[in-house]
Amino acid sequence: MVFRSDIELKKKLSKLLALLRQEPNNDDLHFRTGNCYSDFKDNDKALSHFYSAMKINPKLAKHWLAIGETHLKKGRNKKALDYLLGAEQKDPLNAKILCLLGTTYFRLDQPEKAKWYYYESLEQEPERLATLESLAHFYEKLSEFTKAIMFYQEVVKIKPSENLWRKLEETYQKVGNQKEAEKCFKRAEE
Repeated sequence: MVFRSDIELKKKLSKLLALLRQEPNNDDLHFRTGNCYSDFKDNDKALSHFYSAMKINPKLAKHWLAIGETHLKKGRNKKALDYLLGAEQKDPLNAKILCLLGTTYFRLDQPEKAKWYYYESLEQEPERLATLESLAHFYEKLSEFTKAIMFYQEVVKIKPSENLWRKLEETYQKVGNQKEAEKCFKRAEE
């Protein structure tokens, strides 16, 4: 089934590619085209355009970030780290970059560095949903369930969803708090 947004995305991509034929050295057009391919989950084509954007304008953190994030999606953690550290050099207070560095270090089995970057991300943007959820997941994986619960609670306050209520329910079950787990189950069903 093709959704309206897919059709709109294809039209947008077509326009961007036409513009790129006219302006092949426009880093913003390459960046936007890369984002479009990323929306289609075509990470190889996205990377190609992000690399082109970075080659044209290597000073912009967003180009480095896009490459790092795409490598992270592909499971290329060490490559992601290189580009995310490059992005951090250009924009050291960017909460998204800091959060993704936390995720990358966690995947590279460096939990102390991961934690430091997650908290630096929160320092920049205290209610950043992706960082709060990453910290909940981080503590859950480390079996620090009380801390995981604390962060999942923050996440569901900001953006409740069935999936997040289920994660909170599972985490309560891990600490043996059936009463709170049942409350989360009911909230997930609403």
